[in-house]
Amino acid sequence: MKKFVIALFALGTLSAFAAEITVMDSALPMISSYDAMVSARFQMDRATSEGSVVVTVTENRWTDMGGSYDQWGHYYPRRVNMPVVVFNESAKVEGLALQGDQVVYAGRDGDVNCGRLGESSVLHRPTIFLTGKCKLSGRVTGNWSNSRVNVTLTTK
Repeated sequence: MKKFVIALFALGTLSAFAAEITVMDSALPMISSYDAMVSARFQMDRATSEGSVVVTVTENRWTDMGGSYDQWGHYYPRRVNMPVVVFNESAKVEGLALQGDQVVYAGRDGDVNCGRLGESSVLHRPTIFLTGKCKLSGRVTGNWSNSRVNVTLTTK
């Protein structure tokens, strides 16, 4: 029982230090939000040492991909459900900066080391290796005529 109380107290204190910052809240074009997917990723500029977030919203739409005729001349279209990008924007995150090769978020609760900027082993491209202390989450709210994309940065 004593261990349970200590674990519960420790969990409560850890969640008290978590901060949630709204990075983006933008209107979307008319979409069906039940199948829209939000992808958010960090992007660092080495020249200015500033950080931003790139947000992409895709939704599956039916597209005609040709078709075929039968022996009587009737045309049967072939429809395929394909992902279509409906929103792609970048937003600067105040407080996200590059210090040397470390990606650091300077919030009101102090500095949080989000990861390091390195090079991928296979393609040799700049890559951010995250530590798990910073998490981006995005979701689409509203209905098809007035939907919005919300992206939040959660730090631990």
